[in-house]
Formats: sequence, C-alpha cells, structure tokens
Amino acid sequence: MRYFLLLFMIAISTQTIASEGLFEIKSAQTYLEDERYFLNANINYELSEESIKALHSGIALTIVLQIEVIKERWYLWNEKIATATYHSILRFHPLSNYYVITYPEKDKSYAFANLTELLPILGMVRDVPLLEKSQLSNEDLYQVRLNTYLDIEALPPSLRTIAYFSKEWKMFSDIFSCPLS
Repeated sequence: MRYFLLLFMIAISTQTIASEGLFEIKSAQTYLEDERYFLNANINYELSEESIKALHSGIALTIVLQIEVIKERWYLWNEKIATATYHSILRFHPLSNYYVITYPEKDKSYAFANLTELLPILGMVRDVPLLEKSQLSNEDLYQVRLNTYLDIEALPPSLRTIAYFSKEWKMFSDIFSCPLS
C-alpha cells in the first residue's frame, strides 16, 4: 500500500512540474563592431500547459526581454548606463494552423507550423544593439544584465486576475549577467 501511495505522489509531482513553464537564459555575450556594442543570447523558452491552452484559444502571449548595461562601482550602487526592452508577441491562427511571432520594435512577423519550431527561434537573440563605445569610459568595468518574462499585464483582464495567482503563469528567468567586452 505504501509503495502505491509513493508512486501516486511521484506521478502527481511530475505532472505538476511538467505543466509549469520555464524561461532560462543559457548564455549571453557582447561584441564590438563599428564602435557599437551588440548582444547575442540563447534563451530556453518552455510554455506552461495553461499558456498553450490560452494561445490556442486566441489569446496572445507577450514575452519581454529586458537588457541593462551597468557601470560597476565599488562604492554605493552600480550605475545604469543604458536600458532596452524588447517584446515578442506570440499568436496562434486557427484557420491557417500557424503560430506567429511578432516583434513590434522591429515591425516584423514570422510564421511557424508548430511550437517546437517557434520556441528555439524565439530564444535565439542576435545582434541586439546596446550602446556606442563613446558612451563608456576605458577605466570602468561594465556588465550587461538581462532577464525575460511573460507579461501578465498584456493578458486580457479576465485572465490577468487568474494569472497573478497561478504558478503556471509565472514564467520568468533569473537575471543573467555577462561582461561588456
């Protein structure tokens, strides 16, 4: 009897884990080209079952990528030199049976046959402009911090209330830091 109870508990816990989404920044690096710094990053996006159901029901999901360039200081707090926010809007079109990512800042959209194709492409952040080299001092050290999250505020009001209290809608990454070099 205890053996079956243990198996039941494991089965329930794995179902709970599988249904939660996960956003994880795997790597990030910067590079200098033509006196301007750029960022490349690799992010793993896994949507929760509830968010996928909402997507299939016609609700758009907005994923936000926040980037900060920080000047490190040994006294007081670090100083923010530059910030940028990028949005990716995911939609499902039932008539065409396609998933679409829209990047409002770039005014571009891309269509995919399934989420397995879409999510890795969403996670490949390439050639994001950060700032000009002339904005920096050669004597100081700088870090780039980035994080990503599902924007609950962009959901419809009726779903937003549920999302605030459900762990299946709390999809965000830890803050990831890399040197500005």
